[in-house]
Amino acid sequence: MTTWRIGGDPSNTGSRWNGLISQIVGYNRVLTIDECYLVLGYLAWKWGLQSYITGEWASKDPRTNPRTLNIVAFGDSFTELAYITDVTKKWTNIVATRLGRLVANAGIGGQTSTEVTDRSIADVNYTDRAHIFFCGTNGPDAGHTVLGDIQAAVADLAPGTKFLILPSFNSSNEPVGSAGYINKMANNAAVAAAFPDNWLDVRSMIIAQQAPGQPYQDSGAYADDVVCAALRADGLHLNETGVGLYAGFIGDRLIADGW
Repeated sequence: MTTWRIGGDPSNTGSRWNGLISQIVGYNRVLTIDECYLVLGYLAWKWGLQSYITGEWASKDPRTNPRTLNIVAFGDSFTELAYITDVTKKWTNIVATRLGRLVANAGIGGQTSTEVTDRSIADVNYTDRAHIFFCGTNGPDAGHTVLGDIQAAVADLAPGTKFLILPSFNSSNEPVGSAGYINKMANNAAVAAAFPDNWLDVRSMIIAQQAPGQPYQDSGAYADDVVCAALRADGLHLNETGVGLYAGFIGDRLIADGW
């Protein structure tokens, strides 16, 4: 930007600001969403206007308190969860409430791991947040691999960014031994091997809940290594109970890792 117009409407040159301007803050790059709120909080506290704002900085002065590490989740329908109408039941909101921080839901149903990765790399709004990647169930684009896509997404993160990777899920029509099962489990194994410290296999953790004597015991589903009907909304996606389970597993891991 080479020209600044302060106190005027560029679309109406006859319109002028009639009041006081206490301070102007300018930056030479686009700020992230959390940085915008940080600037808002700084100005509010500096000028005694904190009672007029909401969010993290309404109750603490950013000049003397650190920022909370917020999170963004890039994924497909397992993150978007468009079929769950009660937003409080979506895993991103469950985790946000439990951890007391913002978790942006950047899930778009039907996207491949390549499409999810491309969105993550192009993003400018959440570059300073911890990242969760939940993709691969829909496979990659032609000429790509799920592992290669995840590696590209991770490589694009700012140095020191915390991140967690979640697995692909097989459908009820992809039991042990099927082509779909073999492909998805191979993808999961490759990603897990590449990122052992950042991998959380919530799929296997849910399957374990179906073993004999466990809360969702289902011998058939357990033997087939598929999510049981009691935890599914359809042949692939989990219902509110199932989503609540993996939201709990994710929250446990983030707390254990010190996020």
